[in-house]
Amino acid sequence: MAAQQEQELSLIKGLLARLEHHPVVEVTKGPEISPDLKSYIERVETEGESAQTIVIGSNSVKVAKTQPKSQPSIVLPLTPTQYTQGMKASVADSIRWLAIWCLRLLKIYGHRAVFRPEPNL
Repeated sequence: MAAQQEQELSLIKGLLARLEHHPVVEVTKGPEISPDLKSYIERVETEGESAQTIVIGSNSVKVAKTQPKSQPSIVLPLTPTQYTQGMKASVADSIRWLAIWCLRLLKIYGHRAVFRPEPNL
């Protein structure tokens, strides 16, 4: 009985050896960084996080990065009059679809989204 199990086991190992085309390769976690490069990267990261230098003329000013960044406004592609005309247009018109898309952006971004200014004629 034991001889039969050993024979079946060796048969299975032989079949697996024939089916395995690619050997198992151990993958390293990441590239190794040299010590001098590591110290440079750490220095750049700490300097970048602490302050930003702004040079105006001959004066230089360091500004801390802890100041909150103002969110940029989003300018919609329609003016307010084009928007109202588009909302009154037929559903088959592309201006209607653009107006609905602008309405969606207004709902998503709130006060950050603004209409394109009216042209001065």
